Amino acid sequence: MRTGFPLLFLIIIPQLLFSQKKSYQQPALWSAFIVKKKVNDQFYLHNELRYRLIEKLNNPMQFVLRPSAHYTPKKWIDVSLGYTFSHGFPYAPHLTFKGQNENQLFEQLTLRAEKGHWRADSRMRYENRWIRTKSGNDVSQKQANRYRHQLALHYKAGKYSFTLYNEYFVISKTKGLRLHQNWTGFDVGRKLGEHTTASAGLMQWYLYRSETLYEWNHVLRLALRLDL
Repeated sequence: MRTGFPLLFLIIIPQLLFSQKKSYQQPALWSAFIVKKKVNDQFYLHNELRYRLIEKLNNPMQFVLRPSAHYTPKKWIDVSLGYTFSHGFPYAPHLTFKGQNENQLFEQLTLRAEKGHWRADSRMRYENRWIRTKSGNDVSQKQANRYRHQLALHYKAGKYSFTLYNEYFVISKTKGLRLHQNWTGFDVGRKLGEHTTASAGLMQWYLYRSETLYEWNHVLRLALRLDL
């Protein structure tokens, strides 16, 4: 399958780029509740509630709310507009950071290809970000942009589904573009009922902190999805 090559390529890149930098590693638990509401054959609404724990899984890391509206003129294309609110909490070793609120408006395009039990997705999202950060006694505000691109390969077998994915995040710095985050992982899903699906998976999470420091965390992901 031709989609497998770029997916494998993106999985290998982070291993090569960041092997010479100092890293900080710890486990994390990311949970999600997702609701999809079909309006008609071409429109649907989508909302995500995400709560993330880190630092021995007893410290909150982030809360995320992300509603969006989607238009699907063809089976293979999905165009959407959305809003994101997130609140970040301090965690070791970055304890001078006291919290961060972020508001986003984003545009997203997803392209799909299906054959039999297989489906490949290419999801591109451009985020317009307004960030307020508290560090020590100082409060800073800035406007920034970020580009995200996810490649995912899905396989469906009865009530079960299997997903392998890689998603990278690119930001603009004074020296040019910088890889901000990279997510690589797999999920296993099971349909619990007509409208409900649960999934669990493992993910390797790279997060850029500075030119000499990054995080390389191990994440357990749990999700419950409701299709209305």
